[in-house]
Amino acid sequence: MPSIGLRGAGWRSTTAGLLFSCALAGSTARAQTIRTPAQAQIDAVFSMYDSVTTPGCGVAVIRGDSLLYRKAYGMAHIGFRVPMTTSTTMWIPYSEARVFVALAVGLLAQDGRIALDSPVVRYVPELPAYAANVTVRHLLHHTSGLADYGVLDPSFDSMNGRLTEASMFRALTRWGKLGNTPGSAQVYSNTDYALLRLLVERVTEGTLHQFLTKRVFEPLGMRDTRVGADQADVVPNHALFHEPGAEGWRTVLRYRSSPTGGISVNTSVEDLVRWAQASADPRRGYGAVLAALEPGRPARPTLSGLAYGVYADTINDRPAVVYKGVGDYKYLVRVPDAALSVVTLCNSYEQMWTFGPAVAELFLPPASGDRASRASVRAAGTAAPTVSLPSDALQRLTGEYVRMDGRPGPIRVTRSDSGLRIGPTEQNARSLRAIGPNRFEAIAPGVGVFHLTFLTADTVPGGVLVLTRDAVTGAEEPALRRNVPLPPLSAEDLREYAGTYLGVDVEATLYFTVVEGRLLAEARALARNAAVQVAGRDRFRFDIYDARFERDASGRVTHVVLDAARVKGMRYTKALPPAGPPSRR
Repeated sequence: MPSIGLRGAGWRSTTAGLLFSCALAGSTARAQTIRTPAQAQIDAVFSMYDSVTTPGCGVAVIRGDSLLYRKAYGMAHIGFRVPMTTSTTMWIPYSEARVFVALAVGLLAQDGRIALDSPVVRYVPELPAYAANVTVRHLLHHTSGLADYGVLDPSFDSMNGRLTEASMFRALTRWGKLGNTPGSAQVYSNTDYALLRLLVERVTEGTLHQFLTKRVFEPLGMRDTRVGADQADVVPNHALFHEPGAEGWRTVLRYRSSPTGGISVNTSVEDLVRWAQASADPRRGYGAVLAALEPGRPARPTLSGLAYGVYADTINDRPAVVYKGVGDYKYLVRVPDAALSVVTLCNSYEQMWTFGPAVAELFLPPASGDRASRASVRAAGTAAPTVSLPSDALQRLTGEYVRMDGRPGPIRVTRSDSGLRIGPTEQNARSLRAIGPNRFEAIAPGVGVFHLTFLTADTVPGGVLVLTRDAVTGAEEPALRRNVPLPPLSAEDLREYAGTYLGVDVEATLYFTVVEGRLLAEARALARNAAVQVAGRDRFRFDIYDARFERDASGRVTHVVLDAARVKGMRYTKALPPAGPPSRR
């Protein structure tokens, strides 16, 4: 259920520990059975991209040092009818590419050129003074508390916007605070890996690409792999990204020109095969380098792959590792006890979260008997007993929910014969097993075991808040709220909010206007028709933000405060009359 966007993985070992175990699994993997699926079964996985009118994908299946399968589907360029090949280079986006940044940092630590528990300001002195206690390890694990520079400014378009390093530091300095004490909470932030890239480049006096090329890519023969490449460069055999549009597929020409933009990777299936084999080879030591990045015991280990894009999973009841990002683009799947790896690259995001696990399932028979039971217990940490809930109690929880992280699309909770199901569609729904009053458990590929708690909450629209709970640590965070449409406000009511709002501790300006009875939000990167959804009195939602309007003693609107999943409390002062076209009923 990756499209739900819930985090949590119930693994007692660290993800990096599982990575390291990949290098030790070869001695037992030879005895494990591998199936040989029919060609038609594999082709069916990629059917949506197997056409001259669609983007394409490449796939390779490796067992140890042996290449079991390799094929390409669809087009590298639809307009010019250029077919995809396994040597075509494609884009691994920023979030997904974090493992390469982490590896570079780990190699520098191994060389003694940096210390993981040293303050970041030792290497990047431009960091504001309030971040003096943020260490390199905090950045690696997204526990720094530093605000995401892109979220601080609603007018920043992460794909089209241009932001210099100096602008990022100015924004962080003006913001003036951490979201949490370093090391106390894990919140994804592009700022963390932008700073890690800068750290590598300051220490090595070269680019991240140059360092990784010398230390990793050239020794492995990854000749076509480039880090932070400008997509405007003319590079032979490179496939630009595609996205679905109203009239068919569109070529995506926009790539970040910002501090995080320098960490994306262009590579091919052929090069990733070399990487997959080397990263599972104990003689190369990459698994050990990544394992060394984990917090030292007895500190709580990282339980999800949020840190550097490597997640614990299960495939056919077997422990597995998936390489992906917050967008669920899964480009490498590994099953350690079978020494099996699946590489999948596509020049589109659509359905990329399904392909690698689906191919791995075709080659792996399900674990059986005690082994399957052990894998399940390993994944869940503890096995809570199933409880029976009254039908009316279950029915009260059904309905449409929206994500608290701002990702689009509703999530539906429906009844099933055994209890509840949850997902964006019936085809992508997962069963929820009742483990207590209003508490449920599910297992999702790429996410692991997670628990959901449905709470009555008078403070949120819809009155029901859903928390996700990590199956091992018990840590909970808001994930969903019931989507109950509120009565629309009149144009006269909405005009109270219209105006120009200047950022107090952020460098941004917001405009709210009323057009044809709707309240619209505008900033440089927001479309004029960015409609604002009513969420309660003085509470609205647009894009990824919750907006809370504040009033003075006379009842006049004076401020708006924006909250997002990654940054909260961005305050703006109402400064001018409504901007733009005049308000219309």
